[in-house]
Amino acid sequence: MSALNITGDLAVDRPAIIGLMLFPCDQKMRNAHVVRLQARNAANGGAPVLFEPGALASLLDAPGMEQVRSAAAIGARKGVVAGDLLAMIYVDHVNQITEPSFGRALRNYGGWAASRTYGDGEPLKYAEQTLRDFWAASLSVAHLWAAYRLLCFAPFGDRAFDIFSTSSSINRFLGVAKTIAAFAESFVPKRTRPEKPIIAPRVLIEIPAEIPLVRLALIK
Repeated sequence: MSALNITGDLAVDRPAIIGLMLFPCDQKMRNAHVVRLQARNAANGGAPVLFEPGALASLLDAPGMEQVRSAAAIGARKGVVAGDLLAMIYVDHVNQITEPSFGRALRNYGGWAASRTYGDGEPLKYAEQTLRDFWAASLSVAHLWAAYRLLCFAPFGDRAFDIFSTSSSINRFLGVAKTIAAFAESFVPKRTRPEKPIIAPRVLIEIPAEIPLVRLALIK
């Protein structure tokens, strides 16, 4: 399990977290996305960024902008599914729903997703094998996506762009993700054989120790 590095510099942390969520298993594409986000922010009047040695060279060697955007859209769709599934299990547990589990979340997801769309307007996927594939592809960042999705819904009132607007809001988001991660790595659903938690320890990206846990007041 790798650890998330938080610098406290919004111009550095925001692109790094977004890039990790979109490309958890593709370092090259992640680097290209992060450098482009940083450059775009600086060009739009944001704080200038001192790129690490080799960053621009890796950008020149990276796929083109349209390919990166297309890959980012696919990464977001996979992440949304992984986050939604984990969030469903977590919310069921908090609300003491009978026997929350990954299987239960899969069964309930189809009806829930049928009338909903991704951020780009495409309908949410809900075929079981697709859900399983998306879950596996984004498993290491499922807690980040779960926190993101919960914070985008009422009654918490955060819009997607507000989550990454300040260092304070990012820390709150990471605190929620850290709480969900602790749950996912320790909660063993009933009837699971062999007994194992929702997500095995050391799979999820580790949230820094200095980030405090944040528990949302979830309601039915």
